[in-house]
Amino acid sequence: MGEAEGQKTRKERTRRQFDNEFKKDAVRLFESGNSSLRQVAKDLGISKATLSN
Repeated sequence: MGEAEGQKTRKERTRRQFDNEFKKDAVRLFESGNSSLRQVAKDLGISKATLSN
């Protein structure tokens, strides 16, 4: 099984970094109670695990 063309291996991916304002806004969105953790993460384009952390 070969790797699909255009896909990056785990080592080749760059790690995204989020500034403090983004983090605070993400938490506020979730804590407002209007959306689930899953929905907030999806809306922000991040994983549920990232938001949980």
